[in-house]
Order: sequence, then C-alpha cells, then structure tokens
Amino acid sequence: EKITEMPNIIKDLCRVLYYGKNIPRVASIGVECVSSFAVDYWLQTHLFQAGVLWYLLGYLFNYDYTLEESGIKKSEDSNQQEVANTLAKLSLLALGRLGGYFSEAQTTPENPAIRKSLGVLLTPYITRKLAVVSPAEILKMLNSNTESPYLIWNNRTRVELLEFLESQQESMIKTGECDKNYGSEFVFSDHAKELIVGEIFVRIYNEVPTFQLELPKAFAASLLDYIGSQAQYLHTLMAITQTGKVESNQHGERLRRVEMALEALRNVIKHNPGSECECIGHFKLLFSLLRVHGAGQVQQLALEVVNIVTSNQDCVNNIAEAIVLSNLLALLHSLPSSRQLVLETLYALTSNTKIVKEAMLKGALIYLLDMFCNSTHPQVRSQTAELFAKMTTDKLVGPKVRIILMK
Repeated sequence: EKITEMPNIIKDLCRVLYYGKNIPRVASIGVECVSSFAVDYWLQTHLFQAGVLWYLLGYLFNYDYTLEESGIKKSEDSNQQEVANTLAKLSLLALGRLGGYFSEAQTTPENPAIRKSLGVLLTPYITRKLAVVSPAEILKMLNSNTESPYLIWNNRTRVELLEFLESQQESMIKTGECDKNYGSEFVFSDHAKELIVGEIFVRIYNEVPTFQLELPKAFAASLLDYIGSQAQYLHTLMAITQTGKVESNQHGERLRRVEMALEALRNVIKHNPGSECECIGHFKLLFSLLRVHGAGQVQQLALEVVNIVTSNQDCVNNIAEAIVLSNLLALLHSLPSSRQLVLETLYALTSNTKIVKEAMLKGALIYLLDMFCNSTHPQVRSQTAELFAKMTTDKLVGPKVRIILMK
C-alpha cells in the first residue's frame, strides 16, 4: 500500500530498466524487483501504465539459446552472454507474474489488461505456454523462426516488435507517454495477411491437416462461427452476381477466406473424430452454402463437409430436423462436377426415414430419374440406381417410392 502511494518508485524502476540495457546486472535487479511488486494487482497496473512491458519484452530478444544448448560451463563473471540469458529468463518470469499466469509458488493476481497486451505482442500461443513450458524453451521459440498452425514467428516479426518496443521506450523517457492501448492494437505485418480463426493460422493448418491440434472441437466451433459471420455476405454476393452487376474478382480475397475456413472445417472433422458433432445446430448454415451459385468452390467445400458428417448418426438426425434437403438436390444440376459426391451424400442420408420422406416431398425422384436416364456417366447412373434401391427398403416410405418408380 505504501509503495502504491509513491508513484515515483515505479517511474524510477522503469528508468533503471531503460538504462539497464547497458548495465545488464543492474537491469536484472530491477527485473527481480518488478517480479516482487507483481504480488499486488494495483502495483501490476501501475507498472503496466508506466510502460514496464516495453523494457521486459525487449530483454527477451538478447537471449542466445545456442549457449544454453552447448553444455559448456560458463560464468556470469566472464561471459556477458550468460548475463543476457539470465536477464531474459528473469524478464520472462516477471512478465508471467505481471499477467498472473503462474500457479503455486509463483501465484500472482490475474491482470486482464496486461494479458491482453501480452497476448498481442507475444501472440496468444506463446503466452499460453508461459505457465506450462520452461523459460529456455519459450526463449528459444522467440529467438528462432517458426511457422506452424499456432505460430508464425520470424526475423520480420522480431524486427517489427523490437522497433515498436524501442519507440515506446523512447517516448516514455522523453514525454512520459506511450501507446494508449499499451500494444493491444499492435499487428504484425505477416499476421495481418493471414486468416486467423480460433488463434490458428488457417492457411498453414490446411497445408498440414494432420497437425495435432490441442483443441480440435473448439477450432471446429470457431470455424463455424466465422463461416456464419460471412454467410450473409455470400448470399448478397450471389444475388448481385446473378444480376451481372459485380465482377467476382472484386470479392476474391473475402471469398478465398471463406473457402479456406470451409477447407479447414473439412480437414478438422476428417482428421479429428468427434469434431463433426460441433456441426449439430449449424446445418441450415452449411446447407445454405450449397446455394451460393456465384462461388462454385464454396459449394464444393460445403458439400465435402456435409458428406463427411453423414458418417455420424446424430448429425444425420439433426440434418433431418433442419429440413434442408432441397439445397442438396439442387446441386445435381447447379454443380455437375460434384454429382457423384451429391449422390454418395444422399445415399448416406437416406438411412433416416424423415429424410426419405422429405426427399419425396421435394421431388427427389424426378431429379434422380433425370440422372438415371440422361447421364452419360456410368458411375452416376450406377449410384442413382443404388440410391433408388436404398430408398425402396425404407419401411415407412419405401413402398411409396417403389410404386412411383414402377409407374
């Protein structure tokens, strides 16, 4: 309480950290002091507002992991790099304590404002690792180049962050002011170009779909939320393109992102059994994408998602409740290249009597008879015949199907 009433202590401590760049042993004592102050929420907040993050984050990038891995015995008295490495570890500990990431002996209050800034400046993935991974591993990650579904980190991201930190340090020392958002609005140029959903870089995930995700179901749910947020745009685009007013390349980037999200949804369901259950309650959305005639790839990918989930009976039952079969039937004409996949999907869905009944009401037999009689593709005709056979075996609706086909 006494320290919080003496704001000059915080300011002086930050000045020690600023000038400590040239005297790392002094900086280490200052950083340990920050760690000690982090036991109190208000001291955390005062340090945060005084710009302590700018200094602590900067020290992390003086770390040399090759020295740690060399196995050579070294002394801080004779090795300056060892001093820098120790300072980096102390700074990482101080950052973790300021945000309240640790438990047990290092427990400190959680500080949402500090966590928000660190999540942006260090990325959500690295901040999540603060409490579960050794400081040496995190510091190696920060000083190496990485590209994975969870993290894009390279020379450019480091340079951008260090330039931002140095500009904030200078501003604090000269004017006593800094970024009013304390870094929470900072954006890495490499990240700005990427589609990030559920803290995952979607492009990279699609390149390695077998990548082991920590929370695949949560990722699937985030993808569905993102796709849902774009659905109205897609239907508006469809309406405009049908009137011939808009060139599709004007919407290329946004369409591409929706396609990437659908591809990722397909991949996460395919490679993580159980994730398909996240689609329950979202089938009106997914089937509505089958009608986006201005975007064939969106239709194709939405169809692939629907096809994969039909292996789950709960999903099939939910599709039956949604009453959306007409969108799938329409694809037989609007997307000829996908007829075999449409027929395969219909075959899986007709295990549900309610869907067979809906198919009858929506004129499915007319669509299918057209395929059977007029298709020049033997496989399409064969699949259609198999579908007829399956529909006729339905105990409730099958006899009616048989009578119509006989006529």
